[in-house]
Amino acid sequence: MMRLPVKFLPRQSQHIGNAVGAVIIMLMGLAFMASYLPDRAAAENLTFGAWIGASGPRLPFLLVACAVILFGLAALTVALVNLTSGSPFNHLIVDRFGIQTRTFFGETRYSWKELGPIRPLRLGVLRAYSLDRRFWIVSDTFSGEGRNDARRPLSSFNLRIPVASYLGGSWIGGNIGPAMDATAAWLESLRKLAHEESLNPDDVPDAPDALGLGQPLEKSAAAPSPSKPSAPDLPAMADRKFGRRDGPTVER
Repeated sequence: MMRLPVKFLPRQSQHIGNAVGAVIIMLMGLAFMASYLPDRAAAENLTFGAWIGASGPRLPFLLVACAVILFGLAALTVALVNLTSGSPFNHLIVDRFGIQTRTFFGETRYSWKELGPIRPLRLGVLRAYSLDRRFWIVSDTFSGEGRNDARRPLSSFNLRIPVASYLGGSWIGGNIGPAMDATAAWLESLRKLAHEESLNPDDVPDAPDALGLGQPLEKSAAAPSPSKPSAPDLPAMADRKFGRRDGPTVER
């Protein structure tokens, strides 16, 4: 049995692939830029401003090439930080409250109570952005009726976990299918326990072997209860006077 909260990281191969892709983008940008830079004769006889004035249409292409290079540099930086620093920009956290996904663009939390059945989703090759993005673990807001996911767009689901990032993959997906089904079933079992209010964060079923045990996170210490203001010193009960007057009472 494992203990929540737990943090799952993408495969190292995912970050390495992202770094290689970023380097390829930068090289393409540099090659594109080199084809539009002035040749040696123009560089010796013209200033840059004069060269731009003589070949104005090249300036937009140079700006596009610069943008591509900067994008590749940013992607390479993120990939290297994820690769060497415990993936701070991409991870998945499961705790007793729900699921939290982290990407470079921000964090999103999904409550167990708000999620419907968690299930695997296989996209066709033509619908996926790439072969590695065919396989997902998805869920939407619980409503109780049966769901037909065959033609639904991916954006219609609230929860979208890219399976290839955490479980690995292959060109045809033959090795990833069973691992995806097992991981979706594990998350669904946690969701059902949460709906039954019987989810014990210190004793939950182990995650599938393909997903791994993850990294246990330290629970945040309970906030100390605010101290109550000390009561003022009061005299003993025997010395207190409740509505008693020292002087004689006047009867009417």
